[in-house]
Amino acid sequence: MDNGFKFIIYRDTKNVPINVPINNTEETVLALLEINPAMTRDELAEKASKTVRTIQRTLTSLKVKGFIERKGSNKDGIWIVKQ
Repeated sequence: MDNGFKFIIYRDTKNVPINVPINNTEETVLALLEINPAMTRDELAEKASKTVRTIQRTLTSLKVKGFIERKGSNKDGIWIVKQ
């Protein structure tokens, strides 16, 4: 830069993203996981009145957006909802 400053600010990817839009299904799944982090896809689908495939897409979307992460095994693990 000619006679100026250049700032590069990196965002910490471990924090929950700010102002990331989420849809109604994602909100419902987040609320259910806050109540019971050990819920399975089948249980989430039943409680949210959605198909298992829709819940799987929603969980994937929430993971990519940084709202949830999985701890433990597929069978005995839990979902961690990031605040």
